[in-house]
Amino acid sequence: MATLGKALTAPESGWQRINDDNENITYNGAWYSNSSSSYYGGTLKTSLVNTSSACFNFTGTKIRILGTAVNHTRYSGQVVISIDGTEYSYTHQYSATAFQALLFDKTDLSDTQHYVKIYSVPNIQWNIDAIDIDSNGTIAPYNSEIEAPTNLVAALENSQVTLSWSAVTGAASYNVKRATTSGGEYTTIATGVADTSYVDTAIENGVTYYYVVSAVTSDGESSNSNEASVSTPMNLIAIAGDAQVTLTWATITGAISYNIKRATTSGGEYATIASGVTDASYIDTNVENGITYYYVVSVVTENGEGTSSNEASATPVEEGRVLLVIEMVNGLKKEYKVTVTEVEAFLTWYKNRADDTGDPYYIFDSNFNLGPFTSRKDYLAFDKIQNFEVMAYTE
Repeated sequence: MATLGKALTAPESGWQRINDDNENITYNGAWYSNSSSSYYGGTLKTSLVNTSSACFNFTGTKIRILGTAVNHTRYSGQVVISIDGTEYSYTHQYSATAFQALLFDKTDLSDTQHYVKIYSVPNIQWNIDAIDIDSNGTIAPYNSEIEAPTNLVAALENSQVTLSWSAVTGAASYNVKRATTSGGEYTTIATGVADTSYVDTAIENGVTYYYVVSAVTSDGESSNSNEASVSTPMNLIAIAGDAQVTLTWATITGAISYNIKRATTSGGEYATIASGVTDASYIDTNVENGITYYYVVSVVTENGEGTSSNEASATPVEEGRVLLVIEMVNGLKKEYKVTVTEVEAFLTWYKNRADDTGDPYYIFDSNFNLGPFTSRKDYLAFDKIQNFEVMAYTE
């Protein structure tokens, strides 16, 4: 079993091994060759300066880099390997020395030609003993001049993401890649796409997706296009109340905040009524009963403001009122014109208090005959209530 930092003296099934002296590998900068029976094929290439690099192209879906694993500060840093413009890293530094050691392993590439450049950070020495690729793959001279697609755009339409981009001259097809974090790592979700557009239907609500596209020509696969992102539907729901509308939506991964937008006609134009909202809910109290309001919510991530959610609408209405008559033990009757919701709150309190839980009194706001006062509150003690009745208005 292949293990990073451990010797892998022969390629595993499904792999083939390319020696470090293969004519298709270009070594830039200063290198020297070591000879020993400990190395694969008897040779090992070691870099001498910080600007050294090794470049080549290969076809296939996987690649491994083999070298000498050592426990030495000169090898303690990261070696960078760029595959089709996407950078990964690996190290030679391990606790024990191992020849023909597996240092880098990448197995989920698209089945096409790839261009590879390997280099290190300053003051770090590194080496190459061999390269493993698919058993039916090929290695070729380095060529990174394949034109990459440009002007990639992602749009959310009918719970799916539509991608479009500019054509590449000589492209036989395109590969579409996706990630859930900006910059990847990207997973290839479609290969052999013949057109300059693609529809991604395998999306989930509440996720921001990041896309890139590469072109495939007879010379191999290009580097990735510009990145385009889109936030999927947030399942925005609007619930009407009395002089208010409550909005809720699905949380978006990576969201910093949300912007709330409102219109009085479907489709807008929307005006932003709140920004910097950090919760996945909002109550709009600046509304009038009887008017239908249309809402969308947009997500703000580290890349800026994303696309808007689905549109949700609600028409706030005055809640129906009833007359609650409470008779006290001393025969006094108190009448309150309240909403059904307020009656339900009173009944809940009364039931809880009958079970010996909750506050010993209930508070009613009396908003009539205020006189010189800004508010009036009636405190009704539970043990002073004889009975009560609720009467609905016929109007």
